[in-house]
Amino acid sequence: MADFEFDYDPEADSLFLYKKNGRSKGSVELGDLIFDFDYRLNLVAMQILNASGFIEEVTGEADVKELLKHLKRCEVKQRTHKNLLVITITLTAERKVQIPLTIPNIKYTSPSLAYA
Repeated sequence: MADFEFDYDPEADSLFLYKKNGRSKGSVELGDLIFDFDYRLNLVAMQILNASGFIEEVTGEADVKELLKHLKRCEVKQRTHKNLLVITITLTAERKVQIPLTIPNIKYTSPSLAYA
């Protein structure tokens, strides 16, 4: 598990998680989630839009907005399973909340983007 830095904007209800020295080579947007990967396709940052609602829906937790306002630590664990990237985010404030995410494992750049 790697500690990620974090920034929560309560007005926008947006949670940004990032590795302090991570360098993004490209992003992938899936609904309310934006993932940033480095040149080796390692996750270096992610943003959760409508964060409190998204986390409440995925985890079943209540009062997530209060947890996000008092966030003290964020850990991100990632592994691959077949063609999937499995990410577990652990948010710690007065309690811990785990957010499980599974997304397609992106291995190749789109040919259409190679010429952009």
